[in-house]
Amino acid sequence: MEKNDIVDMLDKLASLRLRIQNGGGLAAEDVYAMVDILNCTNVVEDSILRRSLILLLESFCYRTWQSKEKLTRPMEDSCHVFVDNVIQKIGIHLEELQFEGNVILHVGSSVS
Repeated sequence: MEKNDIVDMLDKLASLRLRIQNGGGLAAEDVYAMVDILNCTNVVEDSILRRSLILLLESFCYRTWQSKEKLTRPMEDSCHVFVDNVIQKIGIHLEELQFEGNVILHVGSSVS
């Protein structure tokens, strides 16, 4: 992935996030664009891009579910697709994800 592609993805995520935070709506195409960005992201490799994308995705999901009553039916369906993709993308790599402090989370292990 080229640097310009990464910058474009971050710009898209940031603009969608700001639109949601300012009370604006998103078209289903915007949500599917988010799915495309997520599918291009290596969630296992610890990088600034991954950290930035995960924070933006978290904010996007939170704001989307918070404003659920404002969404139209097709938008709700696309939101479900997006959230399912987030869960699947992160979930399948859960054992490999490295978090801050070099703590590796393993499924079934307890973290104290």
